Amino acid sequence: MYDPEYEKIAEWLGGNGSRPEVEGVTDISLDRAHNFYASNASIPGALAAAGLRGSDFITGWKRREDPLDVGFVDESSMLDAKQLEDLQEIFPTLILFWGSGATGAGEPIWGNGI
Repeated sequence: MYDPEYEKIAEWLGGNGSRPEVEGVTDISLDRAHNFYASNASIPGALAAAGLRGSDFITGWKRREDPLDVGFVDESSMLDAKQLEDLQEIFPTLILFWGSGATGAGEPIWGNGI
């Protein structure tokens, strides 16, 4: 979730609004954000190109309604059953990397119905 002021920039970059006026963000910064977004289609990257830090514009996370394609989980040996179940709801495909000791550091784990 973006700060409401920076959400205006995100909406504009995504084609859902007019060019915003945001305090502390110059026209040159908006141009840099627009140029970055035109070639990379990344809102966080565009805001960074405008000279903003993630801590300036990210206020939290919201759940997506559309599923993501693949989830990669490092140190998956630390997941409990509920966390794994939650991840399975979000990602149709999970690639789990186990911590060191089980099959070796960084090796993917397959099975268990995943």
